[in-house]
Amino acid sequence: MLRIAFHIGLRCLVWFVMALTLVAGLFVVTQLLRVAPLLAGAGVGLLELLHFSLETAIPVTAWAATPAFVAAVVITFAQMDADGESVALEAVGLGRLARTGGPLVLVLPVAVFVAGAALWAGPQAARSARLEAVDFASRALEQRIRPGRVTELAEGVSIYVESRKDGLLSGLWIDDRRSVAGLQLAAKEARLGMRGGRLELFMERGTVIMPAADGGNPAAVAFETLTSSFDLRAVLDEQLSFLPEELTASTARLLGPPPKGVSAAEWGFALWRRVGQVVGFVVLCFFALDLSTRPFFSRRALNIAVVAAAFTAFHLVGRAAETALAAGGLGAEAAALLPSAVIAAGSSLRVMLVVVKRLSMR
Repeated sequence: MLRIAFHIGLRCLVWFVMALTLVAGLFVVTQLLRVAPLLAGAGVGLLELLHFSLETAIPVTAWAATPAFVAAVVITFAQMDADGESVALEAVGLGRLARTGGPLVLVLPVAVFVAGAALWAGPQAARSARLEAVDFASRALEQRIRPGRVTELAEGVSIYVESRKDGLLSGLWIDDRRSVAGLQLAAKEARLGMRGGRLELFMERGTVIMPAADGGNPAAVAFETLTSSFDLRAVLDEQLSFLPEELTASTARLLGPPPKGVSAAEWGFALWRRVGQVVGFVVLCFFALDLSTRPFFSRRALNIAVVAAAFTAFHLVGRAAETALAAGGLGAEAAALLPSAVIAAGSSLRVMLVVVKRLSMR
């Protein structure tokens, strides 16, 4: 019996690794396609791209493990049914325990893996990926500045240079109209740098032109050296929306107060959603195992359809819970755990129906 359980568990593990690689890989590819213009504009090398892809893939494994394991369970037992192995096991007196023992043993270590990815490794990797993506975006933005052409770095900020060699700019002109009055800068030479989403210019021998507030003649102030910076994080954040702050914050940070601009409900939901990923994995895996080894319908296709419907319902309930959270109808804990509760309730109802059906057949 142990050898049979080990054999089935090994088959399930192989399918799980294959499915997890596929699901995580598809997500990474879609995100890379999304930021492809950014990566191309930054001149990202192959090693940088591979490192960024790995950092992006790690947070995905927390939620990708659930559909991957469910798919592995369904495929494993569907193959056993198609090959007649399930009938053979029942014929020799080996029931559900022999068939589910291997996959059941896998649930605990995979759940620990999901918890580690959701609560620790995922946020850490996402934070590192965001910092790297900010560097890519900064480099891409910097590369847009070309001699002889006016470049709009952000809404209301334009720059023009006569020539450029590495980080040294000659014949610089900047028009900053983010304020009502506006501001213009001209410099003979300047050095360019990007730090944390801020464009920094170290200018030499230039002039600052400041329009008068009352509409009179503008004031011009000459300078020998001047350092100026422009906050372009809003532009970069728009490009990096797939790595929001809630995803990159550590779990310990989520236990503290929310940052400025983020509500307490959103901040709390970000924490409980990570817990919900682990709970949802366990609930869906047990549901898939139960239905795969104790089918409710005589046809395997119908049982697979029920598993697929349960997984779809899990995500639809999750989206509805997020909407209710935003409207104030649910708390953070309830919104994060409601999908798991719905599947658990459905699984309990299914067990009750099976029991009633068996009792009625006596």
